[in-house]
Amino acid sequence: MAEITPSNFTIMTNAGLDLATQLLGSKNRITAFRAVATDTAYYTADPETIAGLKAITPIKQEGIINDVHDESSNTSVITAAFNQKEIDSDYQLNTLGIFATDENKNEILYAVMCLQHPDYMAKVDTSDVMTYQTKIVVGNSQNVQISLAAADTVTMAQFNAQMAKMIDTDKLKQYLVDNNYADKTYVDTTIGQLPSQTISDTRDVDWTPKRYMDNGVKVTREFKSNKTLNLDDGGFGDTGFSELITDTPWGNSSGGFPFQIAKDTSNSKFFFRIGKSDDEWGAWTSLIPDLPSGLVSLSDDNVTVTATTKDGEQTGVWVTQAKLDSLAKDSNVVHRNPDTGAVSQDLNLLGKGTFRIAPTITDASQDKEDNQVATMADLKSVQKSSWRQLNPDVVSIQKNSSYNTRVGPMNVLCRITEKEKYIALVISGFLATSNASGSFVIDDFTIDLSPLIKNITSVQGFLYHPGSSYQADTTAFTSKGAILTTGRIWIPRDSAFVATVPSSGSLTKVYYDELL
Repeated sequence: MAEITPSNFTIMTNAGLDLATQLLGSKNRITAFRAVATDTAYYTADPETIAGLKAITPIKQEGIINDVHDESSNTSVITAAFNQKEIDSDYQLNTLGIFATDENKNEILYAVMCLQHPDYMAKVDTSDVMTYQTKIVVGNSQNVQISLAAADTVTMAQFNAQMAKMIDTDKLKQYLVDNNYADKTYVDTTIGQLPSQTISDTRDVDWTPKRYMDNGVKVTREFKSNKTLNLDDGGFGDTGFSELITDTPWGNSSGGFPFQIAKDTSNSKFFFRIGKSDDEWGAWTSLIPDLPSGLVSLSDDNVTVTATTKDGEQTGVWVTQAKLDSLAKDSNVVHRNPDTGAVSQDLNLLGKGTFRIAPTITDASQDKEDNQVATMADLKSVQKSSWRQLNPDVVSIQKNSSYNTRVGPMNVLCRITEKEKYIALVISGFLATSNASGSFVIDDFTIDLSPLIKNITSVQGFLYHPGSSYQADTTAFTSKGAILTTGRIWIPRDSAFVATVPSSGSLTKVYYDELL
């Protein structure tokens, strides 16, 4: 009698079951359905109480039945749409009522759909549609003969049947694609299911900023081909795919153009771009810049190291920091004649074996052979200026007492530039909550850089995160000692992608007074 899912269930009323029994014996027919919404919550009510309902009160909104199709010989699936533009004031949608009219023009409350987590219906100026599907028992689906949906709107089945008579459907589908129109699949998956943050497969279409603004103030998630997004020029490769997250802050450019993040997690690459006009996007910018060439890698034997330079591949031997510090002492250094470059002395090499050597060392800047020498300062400079991955534990949150919030996977990269005394910082990852309302508050988001520096002097960058009404938002960093902090942040859904974004240039920069 009830279809139960993790987030909602549908119960047939007693009157609905009586009518379904009549349909099963072909003693009656259903000629129309009607959908209504209310803020009254029935999810935790007794099922028998729900089955005994004859009405839903108070009615906050009338919906439109835009599709009814058979799932089996005795069940049908109903699709109802509710447009937020048509409501008088904001409300929480907790329950849907499905009314049925029989061939004698008698209308009854047929079924009740109860939501565990209400959908917030906000009054908006542009069309913003919430779509719901529910399965009901109809006894004999042959006796469900719907001619028109509510408000004299034809059902999708009737529309498709009539269109098939008037135009080649293949040509129509191609026309929609060629002219950048959204078909029913796109509308149902991309618009209708947005409240549940479904990732829609729209891999072959790169929508304009205006299309997203016309779609309303919200966040969309789509599966895209990198080639469609022109990300092949950004290093993804033209055969890959990415998840595209679009934050639309307003219905037109007066509130700012949409902001997009493309993430190809299989390649650990993240890019973002912002609309420049109604029809054009800005260039893609990497959130995690490519690491420079020539970095040293350690082989599987944990001894041999390899580096690719302009002169080809170079190999060497891994030496610990303790050994380098020991060699830096004067007593452990090989001395040579400053005029001839000749060396003639006993050398204890890496603590094992005594050797008598007398090589001639030429100018390392000109010599291309094996006797080039790197100083301790050279080695430490390369180490400090390289990109390094920090322990994700440097990122933490101060939980709000009302919410059960956790930090998901975090990527933390940094690069130290000693000359200008700043750290280039790239952080991306997720925050999530088990809060039943699907939104949460954190009292602080912090990044602890005390293992690297003494004090922060200034910051150029922000923390990107979803904000109110699902729009993109950024929060400026402040600092206390060596810790970056944001203060309180409200997230309007149960999980959120967060990342550091620059205020200028391509990197978030943290300036410091002293390097540890």
